[in-house]
Amino acid sequence: MISRITIDDRSTATYMKATLSDLDKHMVRFDSNTTQFNDFNNKAGSTEALGETSNDIMVNLLKGYKAIMDS
Repeated sequence: MISRITIDDRSTATYMKATLSDLDKHMVRFDSNTTQFNDFNNKAGSTEALGETSNDIMVNLLKGYKAIMDS
């Protein structure tokens, strides 16, 4: 049984980078649940496995945490 198929190409890397740049929107989508957000971020942040690098990962991550609605 195949549970997941991953295709690693340029479009996957582009999609992952776009996802990482919208972490604040994903935090809102997860209703400020940091556990779900961190799980999502760990899965989405695997651009290095595709041979891609990003210099703004920390900025985007902090932008996501800044979107938390609960103190």
